[in-house]
Amino acid sequence: MTKVLLVVEDEESLQELIDLYLAPLNVKILHAFTGEEGVRKYQEALENGQRPDAVIMDIKLPGMDGIEATRQIKNLDPKATIFGFSAFQSEWARAMREAGAAKVIPRHMGFAVLREILRSAWYEKEMVAH
Repeated sequence: MTKVLLVVEDEESLQELIDLYLAPLNVKILHAFTGEEGVRKYQEALENGQRPDAVIMDIKLPGMDGIEATRQIKNLDPKATIFGFSAFQSEWARAMREAGAAKVIPRHMGFAVLREILRSAWYEKEMVAH
């Protein structure tokens, strides 16, 4: 079954790299470039019966930051699986986890690591469901 992923990232080049690296996962990717757009797209996906299987959330975004967007998505859907993916660590990462992110993945770990974390999270959920 095709997974649905919402990527909230303000840099178009990073959105394109995420698309490239996640293509082997057979995933439908929804794109948002601001925190506000990410919350709106998550809500629209819920309303259309296409709840995202995961969200990749940048922390530093124009307007609403990723921490607040994470908080708002978790308010819409407490079961949302959100992964922070950012160059910013320390207090930003802690605040992201406190807002509800399952994990904050340092961007320097790379896109292949991001892909493996998603693959593992999705595979483990499917194994538990059966």
